[in-house]
This record gives sequence, structure tokens and C-alpha cells, in this order.
Amino acid sequence: MSNQFRKPTPIHAGRGLNLILSNWADDPVPFRGHRYATAEGAYQSWKSGHYCAGFENLSGASAKRLGYGQPVDKANNVELMRRILETRFAISKPFRDALANAGILSHPVNDRFWREVYPQLLTELRNTHSINP
Repeated sequence: MSNQFRKPTPIHAGRGLNLILSNWADDPVPFRGHRYATAEGAYQSWKSGHYCAGFENLSGASAKRLGYGQPVDKANNVELMRRILETRFAISKPFRDALANAGILSHPVNDRFWREVYPQLLTELRNTHSINP
């Protein structure tokens, strides 16, 4: 394993850390017949298990604020984010390149669940597409 892939790669949009890998990145995502400005918008729009309008043109922070307190289908929320990230991987060269060049991924956010799960999903995506460090 090269030293490049051993380096830590924290992802935190609010701190400006590796923004392109964040779900808040301004990196448009077509998902389930809608076009979202961010992966966070797509996630918030579908996290209940049903489409909720109004997230298509929002920044990541705005999408999170609008979605706060809305129901979450916890049986499917991880799979939802996985599908959104797979869509980004398929269409966004900057996202693919950043993931390919990332080291040990972390997501130092307050939400304990996504702090653990988000880097796991990105690592899984990288491994699935054989861009494994």
C-alpha cells in the first residue's frame, strides 16, 4: 500500500475538508427521476421512503435544515445513501477521482451514525470499483 493511501482523508463540508467527497458538495445528482444540486438533497428528499418535493435546488446545509425532524425509514436509509453515492460515482469524474486518491476516510461530524456509516459507504464504493488503495 502506498503512503498516499495511508494518509487520513477527513470529509467535512462545514470545515472545507475534502468537500467533493461530502454529501453536501455542489455536485449535481440525478436520482429517481429528479435532479438534485447535492447528494444531501437527494437523501433528504427520499429518506422517509417516499418522495418529498423541495430539495432539488438546495445546498447541502439547506437540505439538511429542511429535512430536520422529518421521518426516516431506518430500514432503508443506508441503502438509500449507498444508491445516491453509486449514482454520483457513475456520473461525477471529480468525485471518482477524489475517491480514488483518498486515504483513510473519516467523517468527523456530530451525528454518530453518519460519522461511522458515511466513510464505510465510501470505502465500500471504492472497493467495489477496484480503486482500492
